[in-house]
Amino acid sequence: MYITHYIFMNKDYYEKIKGEKFTTNTDFIKNLNDKEMKNLKNKVINYKVVTSVVGADIFRKALNQFLYSIEKVEGIIVIMSSLLAIVVLYNLTNINIEERRREIATIKVLGFYAKETTAYVYRETFILTFLGIVIGLIVGKLLHYFILQIVVPYYVMLSEHLVVVSYIYASLITLFITIFIMIIFHFKIKKIDMVESLKSNE
Repeated sequence: MYITHYIFMNKDYYEKIKGEKFTTNTDFIKNLNDKEMKNLKNKVINYKVVTSVVGADIFRKALNQFLYSIEKVEGIIVIMSSLLAIVVLYNLTNINIEERRREIATIKVLGFYAKETTAYVYRETFILTFLGIVIGLIVGKLLHYFILQIVVPYYVMLSEHLVVVSYIYASLITLFITIFIMIIFHFKIKKIDMVESLKSNE
């Protein structure tokens, strides 16, 4: 990660790679405290040749504010994505169970325990969840790169590298939501009346 596009080199190397005479247009001053920086700015800002006096702390504050905003946006995206996943999984599982009431009742009549019945019904959901995680991690990497190209200002560079922990957290959140929904519907499956479900017309 870096901010602004300055490169520090000596005079000889500059003339070597640029093929032109070196001309000073900026002074880089280190180790000034806030009071010294303020005094220097007040003295030199009135010179016609001086366009601006900028302290490194200003860049740091701007970058920190930018990163803070990015973190808030990331948090909102994670929360909204999790809520969307809960709604989608809940509705799909609910529809799946309602359409297979007679099948579930038959399985229970055959002697399947509640946990076995839930595992049977939820097997395809787990397969789809696994496929969703794999595809989501791949598409998420591409989306991450695309967002950085659009959101990040031209004078700032943020790393495009995603650490392994990010992938692990994303996978665990998805699995947690899937298991949470499964637990909810496990009790609903237990309450399915075998006799009434088998008597009902399709």
